[in-house]
Amino acid sequence: SEIVSFEYAEGKINSYFIKSQKNSENLLVLISGVHGVEGFAGSAVQRWGLEHYSGRLKNTNLLMIHGLNQFGFKNFRRVNENNIDLNRNFISKRENFTSDDKKYLLLNSFLNPAEPPKISFFSNYSFIFRSIFNILQHSLESLRTAILKGQYSNEKGIFYGGTENQIQVSYFEEQIKNYWSKYKRIFIVDLHTG
Repeated sequence: SEIVSFEYAEGKINSYFIKSQKNSENLLVLISGVHGVEGFAGSAVQRWGLEHYSGRLKNTNLLMIHGLNQFGFKNFRRVNENNIDLNRNFISKRENFTSDDKKYLLLNSFLNPAEPPKISFFSNYSFIFRSIFNILQHSLESLRTAILKGQYSNEKGIFYGGTENQIQVSYFEEQIKNYWSKYKRIFIVDLHTG
């Protein structure tokens, strides 16, 4: 077993490597907290794995990266300290930090309202009505694309992927490079809560 810690302004990311009982060509990577607020569930899965499987791995080595997004973990936020959704920041080439944000921009006022939300009986129906209106006007596929693909033009908007790799992404890539050439198969699981 080996523990590696990486400290940066927002906290400390720990990586824990567990070698299997036999020499292995397989590596399983478990990452928690890419979306910081989801780090609690991911951490629980990692702890459970350590308690139940750390001594019983027969032919697969295990690398756990705990709490990749320390800012989000600490502040109950999905994004990091730069309002970047790290899930949309894993891009290896700088020129790829662009996308066709047309669908997102069409739905921008719906996805990023200017006024704070109001919680009332009527606001719930208003939200449902606006959702249906936007789907009818722009299509369900436009809404899905705007949300799932992320966007790279509105730095204050939701699902913002940034304009360059974040320190957390660079750390993850550095960790994987340490193992890349040593294994035939690497399986990466990013633990989300959905």
